[in-house]
Amino acid sequence: MFRLEVRGMARSFRKYAWKKRTKGSIGIGTLIVFIALVLTASIASVVILRVAYDLKNKAESAGIGAERNINGGVYVLDITGDRSAPPAATINRVTFLATIYSGNNGIDISKLRVHWTGPTQNVVLNLNTASPTVASATDFASDEVPVKAPRSSDWNPGAVPPTFFLVEGNVIYITIDLTPLNGINDPLGAGKTAQVYFEGVPGLPAFESFTTPFAYGTNRYIDLTML
Repeated sequence: MFRLEVRGMARSFRKYAWKKRTKGSIGIGTLIVFIALVLTASIASVVILRVAYDLKNKAESAGIGAERNINGGVYVLDITGDRSAPPAATINRVTFLATIYSGNNGIDISKLRVHWTGPTQNVVLNLNTASPTVASATDFASDEVPVKAPRSSDWNPGAVPPTFFLVEGNVIYITIDLTPLNGINDPLGAGKTAQVYFEGVPGLPAFESFTTPFAYGTNRYIDLTML
C-alpha cells in the first residue's frame, strides 16, 4: 500500500510540474507580444514626431518666405569674388547681384547702407551718388545690370537730380572694394568668413554670410553664393 501511494504522488507531481511549465510558456509569449507592441508604439511615435517637426519647419519657412515677399527689402541673387588680374592671392572685390522682392514697391539705393563685417574690418558703406560706379573706403559701387539705354526714370544717375530706384524686374550690382589702396583694406584670403547686412531702406534687412574656399586655384572669379 505504501508503494501505491508513492506512485500516486509521483504521478501527481509530474502532472503539477507539466501544468506549471505550460503556464510559464504562456507568460513568456505574452511578454514577447507586449514588448513587440511597446517597440511598435515607440517607433510609430518617433515617426509621428519627426513628421510633425518637418511640417513645423516647412510651415515656418513658408511663413518667412511669404513675409519677405510682402515686407522684404534687397534680395541677393548671387555673390562673386574677384581676385583681380592676374589672379592675386586674395579676393579684392566682392560683388552682389541683387533685385527686390515681388511685394516691394521699390527701394532708393542711395539710402541703402551696406554693413560689412570681415576678418579685420567692420564698416558701413554708402552709395556715392556723384560717382555711383566707383567703390572706395567709404562707398560701395552700384549700377543696373545690364545698363538700360536710354536710362529709365527709376534708375538714372545722369538725371538732375539723379535717381537710384531699384524696382521690380530690375537687377543691380553692389560692389565692395576690399583693397588697401582704394577700398576698406580687408582682402579675403582662403578660408576667411565675412558677413554683410543690407539695411536702412524699407523692408526687412537682408543678411549674407559666406566663407571663402580653402584654395582658390587659378580662377580669377570665385563663386561665393553657396559658401
